Amino acid sequence: MKNRKKIYVNSLLFASAAVLLVLSASSDLRRALFNKAAFGYGAESNAIIISGNFSPNAPRVSAVNVPVSLSFNQSGTVSRTFDQLNSAYLRVSEGTVDEPVTFSVSRHTDGAYIIGAKDSRGDDVVFNQPVEVTIVMPFPENLMDYNMYVLSPETRKWTRVSGVDFYSYASEISFEIEAPGVYRLMSASLVNALNAADFREGMLLRGSNRRIYAITNGRKYHIRSLQELRNNYRGLPISNVIDEILDLY
Repeated sequence: MKNRKKIYVNSLLFASAAVLLVLSASSDLRRALFNKAAFGYGAESNAIIISGNFSPNAPRVSAVNVPVSLSFNQSGTVSRTFDQLNSAYLRVSEGTVDEPVTFSVSRHTDGAYIIGAKDSRGDDVVFNQPVEVTIVMPFPENLMDYNMYVLSPETRKWTRVSGVDFYSYASEISFEIEAPGVYRLMSASLVNALNAADFREGMLLRGSNRRIYAITNGRKYHIRSLQELRNNYRGLPISNVIDEILDLY
C-alpha cells in the first residue's frame, strides 16, 4: 500500500535477529506480515513475533497471529491471517494508550472483523489517537454500494466509518479507528435492514439453520427442544430473520 559466514550458532542467531530487526523497521513490514507462504494461514501455533528497540523511549513491537501488549510509550503492529484471501493489520502509534493494553484482531463467520483493545482489567479502552487498520479481502462486484460500518454495542446499530480508502489493485481497505469494536464491509441495503430490526425481550427468532432463539436480557437464547418451546413459549409467534440479525444478539 503506501507503500563470512561463521559456524558458531550464536553468530547465526545474531544474524537472524538482525534480519528481523531490519524487517520490522522497513516500509515492507506490512507485506512481510501478509506473506502467507512464510507465516501460514492463521495457525496460532505458528505465530511469529518480531520486535526491535528503535529509540530508548519507544520500543516497537510487532506480532503475527497473536495479540500484542503495548504500554503508553510503545508503538507496534498486529497482523492476522485468516485464510488465503483474508488478512487484517493494525498499526498502533506511540502514545495511543495511557496504560498497558492488549491489541488483537479476529474475524467473525459473518465477515465482521473484531478489533480488540483491553486493559489489564479486561475492559475496552478508548484511544488517544487513531489506530490504522488495513484489511485484505475479496471485493464485491458492486463495490460502490458498499462501505465499512461499525457496530454500536449499546444500540446494536451500524454506523458508517468515515475516511475509508479502497485499493482495488491489492484488495485492501484502509481506515482509522478511535476505539475497539466490530467492523464490517456491507451494502447500504443490508445495513438498513439490520438497523431497522428491533426485537424486544421475549420475542422468538428463527435463522437459516432453523434453530429457534428467544431474546433474553438483550441476548439470544437457544431453545434446545420442542418440549422447552411448548412449556415456556407456547402461543408466541416466531419471526424468521436473516442470520445477520441473529448475530446482533
